[in-house]
Amino acid sequence: MNISVVPYEPLLNRVVLHFIQNQFRTHYHLDWRPVTAWLREKTTLGVLAYSSPQTLYGAMMLSPSIKGVSWIRLFSLRDSLSTDVFNQMLSQLLSLFPDANICEVGILETELWLRKLLDASDFSLVDQLIHLKRSKEIPLAPSISNSSIIIQAATSQDLQIVEAIDHAAFSPHWQMQMSDLREVSQYASSFTVAILDERIVGYQLSTSYPDTIHLARLATLPAFQGRGIGSQLVQTLIQDFPHHHITVNTQGSNEVSQRLYKRLGFERQHLITPVWNLVLQSKPEPEPFTT
Repeated sequence: MNISVVPYEPLLNRVVLHFIQNQFRTHYHLDWRPVTAWLREKTTLGVLAYSSPQTLYGAMMLSPSIKGVSWIRLFSLRDSLSTDVFNQMLSQLLSLFPDANICEVGILETELWLRKLLDASDFSLVDQLIHLKRSKEIPLAPSISNSSIIIQAATSQDLQIVEAIDHAAFSPHWQMQMSDLREVSQYASSFTVAILDERIVGYQLSTSYPDTIHLARLATLPAFQGRGIGSQLVQTLIQDFPHHHITVNTQGSNEVSQRLYKRLGFERQHLITPVWNLVLQSKPEPEPFTT
């Protein structure tokens, strides 16, 4: 089978949406925004694989680069196509967009079929996301709040400060872009900041499901960590939603974060999500397409 790879164009968003909804092998990144939104943007980096001008066989999209780091945002293949195409599509994609200056590419192993594909690639297993849950049945422990820390609702005027805190607290792999922060803050169930000495030093942002609150983001400026700011943000969230379970994800390597959640009654769940990463040694040359 002869496969050709072409750059993705936003005008094809409906074609891609129809394709990915009908493929078993479709990987979605844990994105802040729905695929229907960002597929329409001109800045979307992606390629499509065709066996003919009319027959789509694969799609791959990358997230916008943050300090040289990008994620595989979407990857989908027809069942009849070999997973070897993954490496070839990624190579073609990176070579088509050299101005994106991507130095590393990450992917979350959200589907079992991805393991064989990643094992055969140049990606390395670097971490894992662990999932924790605090049952609504657990009583809230006595508050250990610091009266000098004020927790209040965030406003749109706080977004630039929140973004700066986020980028100071997380490595580029886990940082939020301002566009994502603006969008997710609009539908957040809870978005609060911590103020110490009249300065915003931390924040939390949470979304909701029928009986569950998901703590999507928690960050404190590194210089202020260890003062109970994160604990107070989470305690306030628990107090505000006493009849909801609360879930959160964190890296397996982040032991400080895990200890904080454990103190507040969160329990680790059985599910884990492996994190893989590819470090690019040089700008890739496109691989010849063979199947």
